[in-house]
Amino acid sequence: MKFDLGQIKKLTVITVEMSNEGTSYAYEMIGFKKGELNFIKAKKRIADEVQLIKDVKDKYPIILHFMGKGVLNRQTQNTPGYRSTLLMNINLEEFYFTDFVQGDTVFSSVVRKDLVEEQLEIFAAKKLHVIQVTSGPFVIGPIAEYLNKKQFNSNGIKLSFSDNNKLSSFEKEDGDLRNIEIGEDLVSTDRLEPIAVAANFFNPSKTILLPENEEVFLTNLEEAKQKNIFQRFGVGMVAIFVVIILSNYLYLNSLNTTISENYLQLSAFEEQLALVGDLEDEKNRKEKLLRSSGLLNRHFLSFYLSELGKDVPREMNFEYVDVRPLSDEIKNKHKIEFQDRIIFIKGKSENSNVLSNWIEEVKEKEWITSVEIMNYTYERNAGNFELEIVVI
Repeated sequence: MKFDLGQIKKLTVITVEMSNEGTSYAYEMIGFKKGELNFIKAKKRIADEVQLIKDVKDKYPIILHFMGKGVLNRQTQNTPGYRSTLLMNINLEEFYFTDFVQGDTVFSSVVRKDLVEEQLEIFAAKKLHVIQVTSGPFVIGPIAEYLNKKQFNSNGIKLSFSDNNKLSSFEKEDGDLRNIEIGEDLVSTDRLEPIAVAANFFNPSKTILLPENEEVFLTNLEEAKQKNIFQRFGVGMVAIFVVIILSNYLYLNSLNTTISENYLQLSAFEEQLALVGDLEDEKNRKEKLLRSSGLLNRHFLSFYLSELGKDVPREMNFEYVDVRPLSDEIKNKHKIEFQDRIIFIKGKSENSNVLSNWIEEVKEKEWITSVEIMNYTYERNAGNFELEIVVI
């Protein structure tokens, strides 16, 4: 099914009833949804055109339905050119015909165009879109099967139906208005004609032949569709903007909530963060002090001892370490001299391989010049070694 953004789903059927006392109006606002008619609003016996225009203005496209004095109802045989037999010696171009074709029989309602044009001028002056004109009671024919009535009076015309819901005859007869069920709604018989007109518009029947669409009706119909397109597009755009604005609002609320939660968490750890900052400052201060004292210098004794001790394997241990040994025995009145670049180590290892591997690793250090084995003996399942290490 092709989607039509300008499709008309709601309309107003205005009944124009002509009598000796003048012209009166009534209207039915009817929608069509999911294959069913929806009765929106109805009003009867409006004598004032001003009030009528006020009620229907800016609502929905309009169909004018004419009835009463000035509308001729006829029955004839369904033959070529049958309209010429309805009214003798007339110009067919001066009339609007609304025909109900039922097999070999045609029921036709006829109204003069000049009577219609008088009403069209009223609505055109108010820029209302009249998209069709109909007349007479025979538009009820296609919906007779839903009424379950053999006879009823429709605005001074009694319609009679056969057992198979076929229109058999009609005659003028004033009668009391009665209510008839249409679906779940109860409507009076004087509302049947405009309801039938709306039903035929939303779901056209091949048995109803409406007045041919003159240019004015086609133009109004197109303008009504364009108006629908504009309104629906406008509503769609407004809905999109509302969704965007609502989404942004919700997103900003979410961000604000997250910021508040993070701020609360940050506040909870404010003391810890302050303590960490104090410890960082203390650390930097002490490192600066150590650097100024030379304790972090690689030539300082603690550096050598730390570097040598951290790589000693389990199978090996130091028993004696002498860093910067004396150059000679200490004597009175003699200057004490040290061998600044010498480290003397005594210790034990499980075997010579362990000692050799450790020496090779130590030689790789950039601050060591050489490693000499001064003495090595193997006694009591252990190797006793003496090393001399020269540093830069």
